[in-house]
Amino acid sequence: MMWQASPCLAAITAGSGGALFWALAALAPILIHLLSRRRFVQLDWAAMPFLLAAIRKHSRRMQFESLLLLCIRCLIVLVLAAALADISCVSSTDPAGAASGEASTYYVLVLDASYSMNTSKKAATRFDEARNRAIDLVKDAKQGDGFTVVLLADPPQVVLPGPSFDRDSVIAELALLESFDGLGDLQSTTEEVLSALEDSTERYPSLGRRRVCIFTDLETTTWRDVESIEMSDMLDSIAKSAAISIADIGDDSRANVAITSLQQDDAFVVTGRDSSVTAQVRNLGGQDRRGLDVTFAVEGRVLHQERVDIPSGATVQVGFNQQFHRPGQYVVEARLSDDVLATDNRRWTVVDVREQLSVLCVEGRAGAARELEFALSPVESERPAVQVSRISEAADWARDLDRFEIVCLVNVRDLTTIEATSLHRFVQRGGGLIVFFGDRVVAQNYNQLLGAAAEKRILPSTLLEPAPIGRYRPDPGEYKHPVADVFRGYINSGLLTTPIWKYQRLETIPHSDSTIAVKLNNGDPLVMYEPIGRGMTTVVATAASMQSVDDSTIPVTPWTAMSSWHSFVPLVQEMVALKMSHRQRSTDVNVGDALVVDDREFQTAKSVQFDLPNEEVRRVHPEGSGNTAQFVFSGTRQAGVYQARPVDAAGPRKSFAVNVGLLESRLTRFAVDQLPQSLQRAEAEADGAQIASEIEEGYSWVRYLLVGLLLLVLIEPVLAWRFGGGREP
Repeated sequence: MMWQASPCLAAITAGSGGALFWALAALAPILIHLLSRRRFVQLDWAAMPFLLAAIRKHSRRMQFESLLLLCIRCLIVLVLAAALADISCVSSTDPAGAASGEASTYYVLVLDASYSMNTSKKAATRFDEARNRAIDLVKDAKQGDGFTVVLLADPPQVVLPGPSFDRDSVIAELALLESFDGLGDLQSTTEEVLSALEDSTERYPSLGRRRVCIFTDLETTTWRDVESIEMSDMLDSIAKSAAISIADIGDDSRANVAITSLQQDDAFVVTGRDSSVTAQVRNLGGQDRRGLDVTFAVEGRVLHQERVDIPSGATVQVGFNQQFHRPGQYVVEARLSDDVLATDNRRWTVVDVREQLSVLCVEGRAGAARELEFALSPVESERPAVQVSRISEAADWARDLDRFEIVCLVNVRDLTTIEATSLHRFVQRGGGLIVFFGDRVVAQNYNQLLGAAAEKRILPSTLLEPAPIGRYRPDPGEYKHPVADVFRGYINSGLLTTPIWKYQRLETIPHSDSTIAVKLNNGDPLVMYEPIGRGMTTVVATAASMQSVDDSTIPVTPWTAMSSWHSFVPLVQEMVALKMSHRQRSTDVNVGDALVVDDREFQTAKSVQFDLPNEEVRRVHPEGSGNTAQFVFSGTRQAGVYQARPVDAAGPRKSFAVNVGLLESRLTRFAVDQLPQSLQRAEAEADGAQIASEIEEGYSWVRYLLVGLLLLVLIEPVLAWRFGGGREP
């Protein structure tokens, strides 16, 4: 192992060089000593021989004592002069800096890149001002200063891991920076800053001074966690090794209007039928807004425009109808008139248009899914929106599930390992699985192959023993869940009157993401679901037909009459809508979310190219192989439309709508007086040169010099008394 040392030069600097002239006063004790030696009269007397003999005997000790007192008196004056001059020691890896006596500083520049920094401020944005002030700071820095640039984002981005000592390259990097359309993670960014300071201390101990400069608009969403215990501990650690300053770039602008949502109103869209898209526009400011234009475009072509008035704090809905004639993906955009924050004035959604919605129903008995087929497609038509295929459990139904959007298991007795594996892959890729139980279901088989005991679980619950025969009724639970909300107001003829006499008892799997949509009147789950990968599994605790019976009674007792009840059709339709809305969330995401491509059309591709809204291109290689291969892109930092396409194989493009979150759209400021004491707020008008000039000299000796001066002042009279006559002859 070879050890390599970095060249290091030490420099002594003085905060007040003129005070060093007081060091000349150290000559005064020497002059007094010399003058006192000449001012004596030689006189012989009788005892002189004895005194001379005594002096010769102790001459060396007396000379040493006199010299020691003289040195202490000179040192008192020198130490006082050094303390007045504010002497400090600075090391530098830069020879020029050390030779000139200038101290090197390590700057960690933190720029808030959350999307509230896109707020307009005169002719520029807040981020433009933050970037320009950071550039001014670098320009006014000294030769030998080092820089690290960190963007306050989620996740944070270290632009220059540094420290970089090339000011021109730092300025060039800063000039290229742009804010993101996401939020800011203050805690993770602070961890990056602390890591950079610790790393610089180990690698560059010669950088004697350290400064953290934060350029931010102090929006509440980003800064609300600053008072947490974790943040307080990290800020205290930073303050021990570096000075911290905050440059407040924000203002009191609050007149913001945002498009808060854009979504298709139909559960799914098929060709040749009208579909509607609705946007919600909210006035987050304190004044009424009138004459705002809301524009809708499909694949870039404007199809509808409407002018609206929005009172302060109110939300209005604006929509339009559209008919699609070809299957495929269509990007719908809603745009709003510009205001102080343009980032949240646009929103996108991807509409997936199909010829039909294909559903496969696997029957445990012939005819077990007949009522379910009607509930899925209750309207007779030459070309129905939902195409249902019924097949027996004994058939080879699991061979090609990718042709279907939803698979329903209706009183299927048990599953093979191959069928369970196919179902798992189907759900993970975005398919929907709906399971109705019944008198043929073997609970142990489901638990082992699909439930908690399975290697790849897709059931949201564990199957227990069937409940005993009784009189049970659904409990909508104040109709809070969308599946139950459709029955609101229909107390006597809706979900509440659905008769159930027997059901499969279900137990929630611990630490799962399962949700109970509808309960029974005894508290047991009736309808449960859980998102699995890009798909969803929904289980219904009772049967989908009256074929399931309990033959322990005479006459036999059916499990339920739900399939013949008027609540069955809307209940099934809402479960389908719930699944399709989850599928929509795989293409409509927020800034910072990952984009996942695992469609069958991309399986043969060796890599996938993502086209970004800023016209940049990113290439992604697969994670996994074969049927489990997927392409994941995690760099969604700007809102807009992202498109994925195979690089080396023929295949369609897949579109993603990436939208901003809405937490920073309200533009509320964090109270400055609530900032921790370890943060020193810089005035918004301060420029980079002023921030740089605020830095204090590192490794000052003043405190130690004053302590030494006090000790010398105490020691000198004690020694003078001791040497002069304070001891016994």
